Amino acid sequence: MTLEAGIWWALGRAVVVAGLAALIGWAVARLWRAIKTTWARRCLAVALIAPLLTPAALVGYAYGSLWALAVPYPALNEALYSTVLLMRLTPVAVGVWLLAPSPPIDPAAAHARRLSADTSRVRGVASFLSFLIRSRLRTGLLAASAVFLLAFSDLEMANLFHASAGRTTIAYSWTIWVFDNQVLAPTLTHALRSIVVPMAIQMAVLLGAMELLTLTRGEWAGTGFSLREGGAPVAPSEPRVEGGAQSTPRLGRSLALPVTWAYVVVAVLFTSILPLVLVSIDALRGVATLPKHDWYLDLLRNSVMYGVLAAIGALGLAWVALRVRRGRWWVVLLVCAPGLLGSLVLALAVQAVIIQPAFDAVYDTPIGLVAAHTLWLAPVAVLLCWSVRVGRVDTSLHSARLLRKSAAVRPRRAARRLAWAMRGRPIFWVGAVLFVLAYFEAVAATALYPTGGDPMIVRVYSFMHFNQAFYLSAMVVLMMAVPVVIVGVGAWVLRVLWRE
Repeated sequence: MTLEAGIWWALGRAVVVAGLAALIGWAVARLWRAIKTTWARRCLAVALIAPLLTPAALVGYAYGSLWALAVPYPALNEALYSTVLLMRLTPVAVGVWLLAPSPPIDPAAAHARRLSADTSRVRGVASFLSFLIRSRLRTGLLAASAVFLLAFSDLEMANLFHASAGRTTIAYSWTIWVFDNQVLAPTLTHALRSIVVPMAIQMAVLLGAMELLTLTRGEWAGTGFSLREGGAPVAPSEPRVEGGAQSTPRLGRSLALPVTWAYVVVAVLFTSILPLVLVSIDALRGVATLPKHDWYLDLLRNSVMYGVLAAIGALGLAWVALRVRRGRWWVVLLVCAPGLLGSLVLALAVQAVIIQPAFDAVYDTPIGLVAAHTLWLAPVAVLLCWSVRVGRVDTSLHSARLLRKSAAVRPRRAARRLAWAMRGRPIFWVGAVLFVLAYFEAVAATALYPTGGDPMIVRVYSFMHFNQAFYLSAMVVLMMAVPVVIVGVGAWVLRVLWRE
């Protein structure tokens, strides 16, 4: 496989996956708005979040035997990988459809244009495309751009897939070539040169998405944050259709509702539940074979430390970006841009910085890895903080703070419960999501971990490239259980402390 072949193959795959994800995301977003009950929305939210929080390494490892069986059939190999990649990234498109700012031309104006008798001014292909980009097509392009950036830079699952297929069948991705050859490169500069073309493609897509975003005249749906220069927060609005019109689609008795539900169930089954079940079955047989050494504790401690520090750093960046009043657009885009290029490009860039003589004090320390994880998490942190209104002090929260100064005991307890529900709980769960993502990130961790400070994911990820084994499955389950326990215990402790 050559670098050029990997770039073209990854480019074609990313375009197809991005287009399909944008269409499916639109249907799932309509399903979300059509749901009336709280429990159904919670189930759908869990089904959408689960594929994103399921480690890509787990999915690639669980389906390793399936990839190996498909080696004689290159087309089937590619179809399997692309399908799993599509199911994992479709929730990103759903989030864009639900949260993207309103286009300059809302559905009411678009409908008026269609009904207008005088269409002489809007004739021509260029005018028609400009109209689409400023109306209905705009959010779809934003969703496709976000998915494209993630699909084009995917490495963790692609590398395991490629290893299971024997690395002989298809030129899967440029990321695999760069990852495999960065160690053999004579200098880091040579390795950086190999990512110039992929990074140029990513920057072109990113700049195009930024240009689409600057066309907005509205706010993020339901968040209360204005994206205009110096705009003040506004009251949250009801869920709306793409474009800003406040209405809930009525799917009625059509097949759209059950078909969309069926896709969501199948996607969460194949990207989260089935991989976990397959690995857990093998883990039951391999628990007794785990070596009785304390090095597991050292690796897990390193993983937790890196994850916590990166989550705190990403939350801090998001809070600063969202608190800026003047030039908020450019601050948000500046904070998010590095992470949207992917963990591989980001890891090589951070590595090129910390090897400079001016940074000798931080070389071979956790600072480089934590910095890379923080920048990689920044787009997710900004999006999540925006959606839960972190950084905004509204009237209800201010009232709860005033109520805490009451002389009576019951009002103070009620105020603490309200403060936890409105501020403490959202911040905690945003931090928990960021912690889990950093905990399971393998690419930057492999390139930047300090000597003697390797996290658990690096050791497990390196073993996954050889073969499936019972003891390795037990290690994977152990690694996955740690953040679940930490988040669960942390939620309970913080809830008690906040109320007390």
